[in-house]
Amino acid sequence: KLWYWNCLPRYRYFLKNIKCARKVQEDILLGSIKRNRDTEFGKEYHFRDIDSYKKFQSQVPIKTYDDYRPFIKRIQAGDDNILTKERVGLLEPTGGSSGGTKLIPYTLSLKNEFLSAIGPWVVNMMQHHPGMIKGRSYWTITPPVSRSKGKENAIPVGFEDDFEYFGSIGKFLRFNSIIKNNIREIKDVDHFMYVTACSLLRANDLTFVSIWNPALWTLLIEYIQTFPQKMITGLKNGIPGFVRPSVRRAEEVEDCMKLAASLRYEAIWKGLSLISCWMDNAAGFHAHKLKEYFPTIKFQNKGLLATESVMTIPWEEACGNIPAYTSHFLEFLDTATGSVKLIDELIEHQEYTFVITAGAGLYRYNIGDKAKVEGFYEGLPILKFIGREKLSDIVGEKLDDAFVFQSITGVLREFPIAHDFIMLSSEISYAGGWYVLYIQSHHEVQRQSLLDFRQKLESRLKENFHYRHALDIHQLKPLRIFLVKNDAKAVYMNRCIKEGQKLGDIKPSYLDNRDAWSNYFQGEMLPVS
Repeated sequence: KLWYWNCLPRYRYFLKNIKCARKVQEDILLGSIKRNRDTEFGKEYHFRDIDSYKKFQSQVPIKTYDDYRPFIKRIQAGDDNILTKERVGLLEPTGGSSGGTKLIPYTLSLKNEFLSAIGPWVVNMMQHHPGMIKGRSYWTITPPVSRSKGKENAIPVGFEDDFEYFGSIGKFLRFNSIIKNNIREIKDVDHFMYVTACSLLRANDLTFVSIWNPALWTLLIEYIQTFPQKMITGLKNGIPGFVRPSVRRAEEVEDCMKLAASLRYEAIWKGLSLISCWMDNAAGFHAHKLKEYFPTIKFQNKGLLATESVMTIPWEEACGNIPAYTSHFLEFLDTATGSVKLIDELIEHQEYTFVITAGAGLYRYNIGDKAKVEGFYEGLPILKFIGREKLSDIVGEKLDDAFVFQSITGVLREFPIAHDFIMLSSEISYAGGWYVLYIQSHHEVQRQSLLDFRQKLESRLKENFHYRHALDIHQLKPLRIFLVKNDAKAVYMNRCIKEGQKLGDIKPSYLDNRDAWSNYFQGEMLPVS
């Protein structure tokens, strides 16, 4: 209940101003410009002359992280007054499935902007799911990303505590969480999974689960199913520093484990009221798998949140996600025309890429997340995440995430192959390269079915002119299929973690820009025909 009262003022402000969202947005922008007009970035782009959105648009070009990298390197070295007049408290690392780590500046203003989105979401959620207030919750806590502590870091890199993302709300969430925060000290991923799974099973008062990637929760369920006796022993004996011993709870869980999978986990957590997770794009596949374990539990499609900003929040009355318009200044790049729109100018069924201006000094930052307008609620667009502005481009074929998603899901509708993991990635060679579709299935799949699937997917991919041309001139070899035999999801997550991503930040994707996945997965590369 403390969450609720802490978030209520921001919820009321959000609700009161929905009809004038455009004005709220412009006030956020001009306030940021005024505060930071005497920074180095502000002087370079003449912030003192900006008194309207039109001037801002004409004087500041849309930028990517690479454009901000030189500024952030100076912040990292300890320089002040670079992007913001306000002091940068820390740099938070983040990364994508294309690899590479970005450092995002965090200021008090940015934290307050996050709270302006999280507050309305939490209150709206609690009003429609009051059962979640009756017990404790699970919020994804991830082990720290390993990174060097170089001399170039004059300010801290990374939050000490995952709940720091939530500002003042974080202390309430930490108090209510079933997972002890010292779990972050565990570096070994397998031991981290064991302690997390035992902590979850120990909680007979779990009412709410908030995760980003639904694959993480299914991975925990599969871990429990793979090592049931290990879990029971952990509950009986306890895990020092993490899980209190309970013979009674161990016996309860042991009895539940005898039930069918579709009944088992709802019996273990009888009070579970809501699971909030990503459900759009490739995450939809993992969310569907998760629903098989929790068939009667309500699922909420979590909004679009990144390390840099909150773009959308779930809103029950809208039956979807709406812009977090009281947080950051949002622009929308029309993917069809390249024109830039504001919050009240979007068109139904059109697709847009988010461009944000946030409190830590990222101005007109193309964050790369794309969404489609599915309708409107009180004048606000209802936005569905459809992928990232992500390209795989070995020889100029330019396969993007959204196109690959549409191609794979389209073929799956025609050739419904049972699978637990599916992902397209490249293999690069001196003469060009080729693409590989990695599939794992715990069901027997006929080899000919996979080869037919390969042929149909190749035809879909050839609808991209550049891909077809690269095949025709033999710059690309034909698509291959790799049947994965080891634990594909675990292998995928382990590579992401080693390359700088936090466990809870890993987003499922049908397209991965990194090559040489055949060096990580074990299995069989099928012949082309």
